[in-house]
Amino acid sequence: MKVLNKRGASLPLGVDIGAEFVSIVASDAAGDGFVIRETRTFEVPSADTTNLDLKIAESLRAILARFTTAERRCVLGAPASEVVTRTFRLPPKMRRSEADRAAALEADSIVDWPMSERLVALDPIPGKSDEMLLSIARNSTIERIVAIARAAGLKPIAVDVPACAWRRAVPDADAVLV
Repeated sequence: MKVLNKRGASLPLGVDIGAEFVSIVASDAAGDGFVIRETRTFEVPSADTTNLDLKIAESLRAILARFTTAERRCVLGAPASEVVTRTFRLPPKMRRSEADRAAALEADSIVDWPMSERLVALDPIPGKSDEMLLSIARNSTIERIVAIARAAGLKPIAVDVPACAWRRAVPDADAVLV
């Protein structure tokens, strides 16, 4: 077994971006679980819509300047107000590729955004083999928060709905928290 460092392997930062507050959580893998090393939340200064993204990026940079971790890879939580989520029931024995196509069709009945302007994702719901979480977001929303994160010096590796972002940043969290 190779030990990466005394604290364990660094996991991606968890980043929550909002118009009023931004938060970052740093965690490390530790044995069979994880440990939270640092967490900070900053209020985003008031700004008009033209300067809001700049103020959000500045707030993220201010948090990072105070962090002791050098980790910059991150999982972004998409703004909950800009993502539509629903439970998606799977028919028996449906393959994943079929489920993805069915979810895209289901998204048509949920949002009126053109297919070319949206992202559709299915995430497993722990303990529910016949249900998944269907999430729909505008491409522009995802592109915007990725650009903000990059402007702050972060390296986004994934964007997820808030309900699933923690699980993507800390993959074994479910097993540890149960």
